[in-house]
Amino acid sequence: MAVPPHVQAICALCSVFYIILGLRDIFFPGTPIPDFPEDNKMMLIWGSKITKKHGLVAAPVEGVMLALEQTWGAFTITIAFAKLITVFSNTSEGTFLRRDLLAMFGAMNLVVAYLFNMHLAFLKQKYGFDTYPFVILLSIEGLVYLGDAVLRERKVKSKRD
Repeated sequence: MAVPPHVQAICALCSVFYIILGLRDIFFPGTPIPDFPEDNKMMLIWGSKITKKHGLVAAPVEGVMLALEQTWGAFTITIAFAKLITVFSNTSEGTFLRRDLLAMFGAMNLVVAYLFNMHLAFLKQKYGFDTYPFVILLSIEGLVYLGDAVLRERKVKSKRD
């Protein structure tokens, strides 16, 4: 059974916005989206020091809050992709929907592992927190999911009426 068009439209609209937010959190942490209500206040939660500089918003986020904001961004993107895949991808065949979800979860596990690895030295030095076990766990799971999605043969099941 196909997903109704109004559900797809709302999913697409909201998910695109969440992906933009997630990408902002990873690549431009602490920078509010212009003219988006309350986003500047949300950035203050991350410890952003929002200042006007040459007409642009400069908002550096550092330390543990940077690690948290970037990880939050990756998780936000993961949830948005999961919704998009569920609503738009192979909606009549669960076998291929599972494949697509596994590929996305595997890829996003590797993104989060990379982010944890990127902050490993800082977190270990400042807090004694070693992210390496999480990097290994996320990487193994991510590679297994991606491997299954890409390498395992799948066949279309008979359709029910």
